[in-house]
Amino acid sequence: TRVGSSSDQEHGLVSTAEIGTLQLEFRYLSYVLVQQLHQIPPDQLHTMSLPSYLRDEDGNPRTVEELRSYWNAVENAMKVAREGTRTRLPSVFMNPADGEFIVSPVRLGSRGDSYFEYLLKQYLQTSRKERDLLRMWDDAIDQIHENLLLRTPKRDLLFVAELDPEQDQQGQISWRREPKQDHLTCFLAGTLMLSAAHTRGTNDPNVQSASIPPKPSDFEAGSRAARDWRTGEDLLKSCYDTQKTSTGLSPEIVHFRTSTEPDWVRQKARGEWYIKGAPPNEPPPLDARYILRPEIVESIFVAYRLTADPKYRRWGWKIFEAIEQHCKVPTGGYAGVVNVEDVPVQWEDKMETFFLSETLKYLYLLFSDDSVLPLEDIVFNTEAHPLPKFTPEWETAFM
Repeated sequence: TRVGSSSDQEHGLVSTAEIGTLQLEFRYLSYVLVQQLHQIPPDQLHTMSLPSYLRDEDGNPRTVEELRSYWNAVENAMKVAREGTRTRLPSVFMNPADGEFIVSPVRLGSRGDSYFEYLLKQYLQTSRKERDLLRMWDDAIDQIHENLLLRTPKRDLLFVAELDPEQDQQGQISWRREPKQDHLTCFLAGTLMLSAAHTRGTNDPNVQSASIPPKPSDFEAGSRAARDWRTGEDLLKSCYDTQKTSTGLSPEIVHFRTSTEPDWVRQKARGEWYIKGAPPNEPPPLDARYILRPEIVESIFVAYRLTADPKYRRWGWKIFEAIEQHCKVPTGGYAGVVNVEDVPVQWEDKMETFFLSETLKYLYLLFSDDSVLPLEDIVFNTEAHPLPKFTPEWETAFM
């Protein structure tokens, strides 16, 4: 209909991930369509038979401006996000009527994740020409370092916390930091390493990417790139640590230990992280599921491509073996498990589509030659579909 409509869920609000996760696809669509239009001699536009996607509803050739409408639509969404995030991280919900982020949790997991992912990937997609997208990414990462990153007290595992809003009797809002991390959040590990390696902390589009593996001279001591590279490595280590369950599969959500945790956590939790349990004789919580998610293997793949460190292939192979052992269904296909700590496992009666498009693809690429979909030439969208990098022919709002 070309007209936005409110969702009947979440009181008509949209999630931050929704408004920020169509950009790679629609921008590339506009670019490809304009390129195809340019290949047709102007004097033949009205005489030759054009494909339907180059004709309007009346059968006339579409103009460059019309073909750029896909780009403009998603760019407008990013302009709204830019105005709302100049001094803060976005919350996970926005009012589509006025473009205002509303008081709601701040997190890099569900409803927020791919908005952050696409800030960097849009910048890389257009050959590092749109510097304001990199600024938005850098600002967000600075805020994440300042407000969300914590370490466990014993083993110093790095994790990304969440901020939950709380309202007192006078209506004042305060923010409580929750040491909770979604499996989804683990995309950030590889994305931080990708940012450090391919931008090296500068918005110079001509800067050379870091060596593989990076040399000490690639990242200046104390620089943004050095900080983000180490953060990515440390976060990936923590994410992989959550695979240490009875099945070798990582749960949907974990809570990490902190120095200020309540007494009941100290009494019941073992290790540096734990899965919030259900009462006795009750079904396991949704936190305990493994639904074939890809985010940890995604970051492992990116880390291997940027370092050539064989440990990442060992990590990926262990995860693959755990999936084969506990998720493969004898009659065909794979299924998620209800509780990663229960063996034998109980299966969920479904296989998520992202298992094929992402989890298995990233595992395959992890063991493929680096010339297969090289990170220098392509960006992966949030469902692991490869899109080639390009240079836009027109001025954009983020240059």
